Amino acid sequence: MSTPVANDIVVNDENRWRLQSPGHQGWTRTARPGAPNKYFIVSADCHANEPSSLWADRIDQKYKERVPRVITDDKGVQWRISEGHRPDRLRVSELEGEDMARQKAGADPRERLRDQDRDGVDAEVVFPNKGLSMWATPDPIFAQAQCRVWNEWAWETFGAYVERMSPAAALATGDLEGSIAEVQRVARLGFRILTLPCKPIWGGHDVEHPNYNLPHFNPLWAAIQDADLAITFHVSTGRDPRAARGNGGAVINYVSHSLSPTIEPAANLCASGVFERFPRLRFATIEAGIGWLPWLLTAMDEAYLKHHFWVRPKLAKLPSPQRVLPSPRLRLVRGRPAGPRPHREPRPRRQRHVGQRLSSPRRQLAAFRRGHRADDEPSERAGAREGPRPQRGEALPLQGSRVVRGLGAIMRERVCPLTLPSPPSGERDEEESSFQGESLSLGEGEGRVRVALRSRRVRASRAGR
Repeated sequence: MSTPVANDIVVNDENRWRLQSPGHQGWTRTARPGAPNKYFIVSADCHANEPSSLWADRIDQKYKERVPRVITDDKGVQWRISEGHRPDRLRVSELEGEDMARQKAGADPRERLRDQDRDGVDAEVVFPNKGLSMWATPDPIFAQAQCRVWNEWAWETFGAYVERMSPAAALATGDLEGSIAEVQRVARLGFRILTLPCKPIWGGHDVEHPNYNLPHFNPLWAAIQDADLAITFHVSTGRDPRAARGNGGAVINYVSHSLSPTIEPAANLCASGVFERFPRLRFATIEAGIGWLPWLLTAMDEAYLKHHFWVRPKLAKLPSPQRVLPSPRLRLVRGRPAGPRPHREPRPRRQRHVGQRLSSPRRQLAAFRRGHRADDEPSERAGAREGPRPQRGEALPLQGSRVVRGLGAIMRERVCPLTLPSPPSGERDEEESSFQGESLSLGEGEGRVRVALRSRRVRASRAGR
């Protein structure tokens, strides 16, 4: 059963979820075609519809028998064959409705322009479709030959429309010298974006294989930076994502073996100091979502701090401030970078008082980032101070802007001496301080701080919490 909808597309029931939207009531601007003051929309993950015989027709003669191809078995079933994938059954004849329309669309650039106008898309980045199999070989020289075929065809097809359709030039990075030469060649043609495989060598992990964290790739990063090209990593380009069979296999493979491996190149670049050596590089992960990004940033910082005795190289920043977020933004369609954001006066940094407990790991890391510098003195743990423990009636000096730990929380100290009083006798000035059992309160109102005295530690929390 299918349901006709707007724009002359018949949407089958399985795709009706695509029509659901939270709506735009109350918005002052929308992305809808013809809307006044319309949002500028870039579709960052579009795919070409290459001729099925593209590589067989154009690649060097010595590789023709090795290119990915489609065969038909004696039962009439079609299979896609490549060196790095297990045989993949094609189900094109079983598609209907919007699925079939999508399968046939995108071959003609002029039709793509009409689709863009109908959908409210102002520009798109175009990746290979059948060509995602280019990297599915353990032979990087062969992969590079396939990438050159795609790059030539993509520029011939989309180069005249680059302001609306910007194709990504493909590299097989396992062939380092070939990749550097191809970067220089596609930059001269006018490409703006590169797409690299998530792993340089196709297949399972092998510690002997080069990977993006190693200085081996420094010449490539230098060439890309000099050419001012953006880097992308598309899902399913490092190893065969079809690792699970049977019940749930389609979902398991998509989540665990297609999307999640795209985290690897991001961690490789951020944790290894690549962006300290090549600060103008920028990259994006494609078709992998974004919900995992906060976890990745926190996990990298946590590993850098906890495993400091194993970490190398030592970075000037924690891994997370490296260029993961889009700053500067990818130069996609207009031939120029978006440029730095307008200057803003920095907001005054709120001084953290003793007693403002940072209870969550995320807040702990945030506080550490603000105080972390390569030349900082090591943080010290409350209760582990050198010398004898202070006695009641003695002053406990606090050290200004240094970061200290206490009870699992990281706190920024306030510059003031704190005196541990003797047990009170008689009434005291409540505005100055009040002593109740094993606690001490300073100040009044919202600024009131209670300090609890516990054996060898000073524990602080804001009154009322």
